[in-house]
Amino acid sequence: MNTLPKGERLHGRTTIAEVFSKGKRFGVDSFRVVWRIRKPDDLPTVRFGITVSKKISKKAVVRNRIKRCSREAYRTVKQAFVEELSLQQKQIDLFLVYSGNVDPRTEDLQEKIILILKRLTATNGQNPR
Repeated sequence: MNTLPKGERLHGRTTIAEVFSKGKRFGVDSFRVVWRIRKPDDLPTVRFGITVSKKISKKAVVRNRIKRCSREAYRTVKQAFVEELSLQQKQIDLFLVYSGNVDPRTEDLQEKIILILKRLTATNGQNPR
């Protein structure tokens, strides 16, 4: 099912700070990816978050549109990623930092997110380069 319920969103200051302090990083075009493997628990397999800096645009409308389009792109392609991680018995926290151009197309964002998820699926706890 292609949904992104609240439980699958990475939120909370301490949780996000933990991902940034203990997580691994890599970059794909306009995204910096910060991720970490969690210990198995009752939470969803993947928790996802995204941020867009004010350096991209001072207008919240523009930043919110980029976040909406990125979440939608992730939502539509996440199912195979979640299934693969379930087979590997892994749980992951994933946070994206957008630093690209001001007006991206949803299709471009979707292609980049597919690439990010493929790189994460191929890793076994190492930094995907």
